[in-house]
Amino acid sequence: MSSPARPPVTTVRGLVASLTFAGGALHFAVAPGRSADWRAEGIVLAGIGVIMLAVGASIALRASRTFLFAGSALNALVVVALVVSRTAGYPVGPWSDTTPSMGPYEATVLVVAVVALALSLGALVSDVEHIGQVGWRFENIAPMAVVLVALPGFVTTQWADDAAHVQGSAHAHDHSSTSDDVGFRAPLTIDERLRLGDELTIAAAAADVYPTLRDARAAGWILVGGYTSGAGQMLIDPRVDSRVSPFALDRPSGLLYESSMDDANLVGVQYNAWTSDGSTPAGFTGQGPMWHLHDGTCVADDGAWALPLDETVTGSDCSRVDASLDDTSSWMLRVWLVRGWENPSGTFAHDHPALP
Repeated sequence: MSSPARPPVTTVRGLVASLTFAGGALHFAVAPGRSADWRAEGIVLAGIGVIMLAVGASIALRASRTFLFAGSALNALVVVALVVSRTAGYPVGPWSDTTPSMGPYEATVLVVAVVALALSLGALVSDVEHIGQVGWRFENIAPMAVVLVALPGFVTTQWADDAAHVQGSAHAHDHSSTSDDVGFRAPLTIDERLRLGDELTIAAAAADVYPTLRDARAAGWILVGGYTSGAGQMLIDPRVDSRVSPFALDRPSGLLYESSMDDANLVGVQYNAWTSDGSTPAGFTGQGPMWHLHDGTCVADDGAWALPLDETVTGSDCSRVDASLDDTSSWMLRVWLVRGWENPSGTFAHDHPALP
């Protein structure tokens, strides 16, 4: 008596379903991070991710060829979008004409989409019995289960954190990288390092005028929002509108203090900038990639000052800083240049780990 045939590990149907499902999971995983840089892109990625997850599951469980057509169209859309954005640049949005590099995340998504597209097109011209049966079968469910098991590990890696932001350009929103290990920055020459040192000295001298929060307030600087983890307490000069003032080393847009108390010590400074064409602002030598873009601006009711929308500081609607939200995009750069408050994550890191 012969033993029953074992089910195949996977079939063409199972592969198309799991690869489409994987593409959706990859899109959905980075949507929150991309939303922090450009809200519209995050929403679109999340929407595409959900649709691809649903289509991938439907290919495995339903016999209708409609889902194979849908999977083909979605994967073709992903391939076209990646190729266009990584060769000709973003056609719309705050990064219009910016051409980010093809990082490991993008390469993975592209390979998954190309293979899924090829298999789904092949499945469409094949007989149904040749691509595998539908339903809750091992060969259909097992490959998708592998994706679900692997996803938590992916989203907790530095690779996923980098993938959540546009890399290879000045538009990366960096929260944790050190100033020396950001892979897309070229090493500084000796002359550039000397020039950067001089620039930091100028910036530090300007900040040293306000060693405590009390000193800054006495000089007319005002508190905006409350204490924020990673950034401390920010004060700005309401008499200076950084939207129209050019970048100046000796004129930071914000002062950062260790607490909201009057005797709080200065820990760092913040520079804000707006560029009409979306290009990276002028700044510290070799630190262009450390600027990060914010989709939205908080503008004071009297229009005298403005801040990049940073929800941890400003709130999603700018209510924490008593301002109104508009849709202009803006740049931010924090610099930790106070002696005794050196940042282990880098002089130009977004957050300071000693400010819990």
